[in-house]
Amino acid sequence: MRKLEAILRVIDAISENTGKFVSWLMVVVVLIILYEVAMRGLFGRPTVWAFELSIMLWGAYFVMTPAWTHKVGGHVVLDVLSNRFPPRVKALVDLMLCLVLCFTLVGALVLSGAEFAATAWALRMGTGSPWNPPIYPLRTMIPIGFAVLGLQCLARFIRDLIILVRGKV
Repeated sequence: MRKLEAILRVIDAISENTGKFVSWLMVVVVLIILYEVAMRGLFGRPTVWAFELSIMLWGAYFVMTPAWTHKVGGHVVLDVLSNRFPPRVKALVDLMLCLVLCFTLVGALVLSGAEFAATAWALRMGTGSPWNPPIYPLRTMIPIGFAVLGLQCLARFIRDLIILVRGKV
């Protein structure tokens, strides 16, 4: 059981550290937007890259932070009924929902995201804009981000199994 707890702590650390690191991208996005506003408004010299880069960084943030959000219980849940359940019943409901929703959807997103990224890498895709930065690094973050979410779902699944068997974590 100690090894399992150690594995769960590693998964939690991966989710939390990834989320905290990627969250700093929002500071970069704000600085880029401020730069663009200043260049456009004060100097009449808009950039070609600022808007697109801010969207790309926001996209990275969007796909790399759901695991951390799941770890801290930040996703929207319908807990009107489940809060009234005893811990074992709540764990059983969470296990079933995890099997049906979490693993199925996350698995599909990892697989389709990997294909999406592989195509982008094979074609060395750019965005098609006048700036035309490579898009394949961002597309690679899609399967990675959802794989990390899948790991966090697995950790939650194991914890719910423990509650179901023992009655507590």
